Amino acid sequence: MHTRLQAEGRITTSDWDLYDTRHTVFAPAKMTAHDLEAGYRRAYKDFYRWGSIVQGARTKPDLIGRLRHLSYAGGWKKFEPMWDWVIRAKRVAQFLPLLETVLDGFPTPDARREAPDPAPEAGREPSPGLEEVL
Repeated sequence: MHTRLQAEGRITTSDWDLYDTRHTVFAPAKMTAHDLEAGYRRAYKDFYRWGSIVQGARTKPDLIGRLRHLSYAGGWKKFEPMWDWVIRAKRVAQFLPLLETVLDGFPTPDARREAPDPAPEAGREPSPGLEEVL
């Protein structure tokens, strides 16, 4: 898509810091860039309002799943400006313990049923930490 838009002369910036879903980096065909950004902000605000996050959590089959959804969606989406600053300031490593607690702190339903062994299986690779994923 980038190649096509570039060939059409519709890419408006090559500043990769703006390629973050919140900024319009191309000239839309049937609306202004301002209208596209305003529509994004409206949809984002509506989709990630607390009522929607709670409604999404209610679809999870158990309390742990609901808590995980609330922690992740609420913690990430409602505090996105803070996380944006953390990422841009290259401070993610300082938040790894918090992030790993939220992401790993609630076992999955399958993991709870399996009665996990505290000692890892021989030859089994550990799950990647957040630093490998980022």
